[in-house]
Amino acid sequence: MYACVPYRGWVMQLTPEGKLKPYASGFRSPNGLGFDEKGRLFVTDNQGDWLGTSKLYHVEEGKFYGHPTSLVWRPGFPDVDPLTLPVKTLDSMRTVESIAFPHELMAHSPTQIVLDNTGGRFGPFANQLFVGDMDFAHLLRILPDEVDGQIQGACVPFLTKQAPMAFRCGLAITD
Repeated sequence: MYACVPYRGWVMQLTPEGKLKPYASGFRSPNGLGFDEKGRLFVTDNQGDWLGTSKLYHVEEGKFYGHPTSLVWRPGFPDVDPLTLPVKTLDSMRTVESIAFPHELMAHSPTQIVLDNTGGRFGPFANQLFVGDMDFAHLLRILPDEVDGQIQGACVPFLTKQAPMAFRCGLAITD
């Protein structure tokens, strides 16, 4: 994967004035974004080159999240191919994920982040985050924890194909 179009691998912000501006870089294939009850932005990114597993990031303006090809669009970045930079250099620039989804077990291609903002109509899950997956027919419950200003956490299966109220994912299921 490479950034052949401007701002490939970036999260962009649309301002109230209607201006589109670069917000954060370093994403491989960000399939979902959403906000928690505190208004913090979260983004899911897919496993693949430079990403050994899919991840959930707490995204903050101006930060780099690890996939190097987006750096070619970063203002002031040296006129070098980011793929030629030493891994140690890239790793020193990277913002660590909040959650690394166990590949194949929990997520293959995580999707949209959804906040339960139903005011308790969804049971005891008020203000909690959920993430689906494009390849697996299940829903994950996100358990974030803020430690020293950094968000880390875990995910647990919430609803799976095997559950009594099973549902289907985006792929054709033939059973």
